[in-house]
Amino acid sequence: MRKKLYFGHPKGAYNTELEKQILKRIREHPDLLEYDVLNPNQPIYDLRAEGIRYTAPDGSSMEFFRALARSCHAGIFLIFPDGKWGSGIFDEAEEIFYQAYPVWSIGFDGRISCINCLNLSWRLSREETSARNREWREKLKT
Repeated sequence: MRKKLYFGHPKGAYNTELEKQILKRIREHPDLLEYDVLNPNQPIYDLRAEGIRYTAPDGSSMEFFRALARSCHAGIFLIFPDGKWGSGIFDEAEEIFYQAYPVWSIGFDGRISCINCLNLSWRLSREETSARNREWREKLKT
């Protein structure tokens, strides 16, 4: 059975040409060939997350996505061009990192870097992340 690589990325990049290009880059990168990519942007995960959102005390489905990340053997996370990480993406990366599994970041330019520590200063707040997602969803439509 092949190992799973969690692909955390901003919701603003879901269903865009950028998402397709980044997935292609991940699948072709020599360090990542041993993994099958788990992309959380799938209808089954949306349905489960929506159900959890209704019962979660904070109205968030992030615990579901953190658990999904924990089920993987490594993670790669699409970060914003300024190096910042969306709040949920950072939380997912922590789940993998603290299991001592490999973590990489990938930029919008496709550059992949191995992450040896997670710095809280990289993490955006939920509000900042939502604003960035709206901004990038608009930019990536064109």
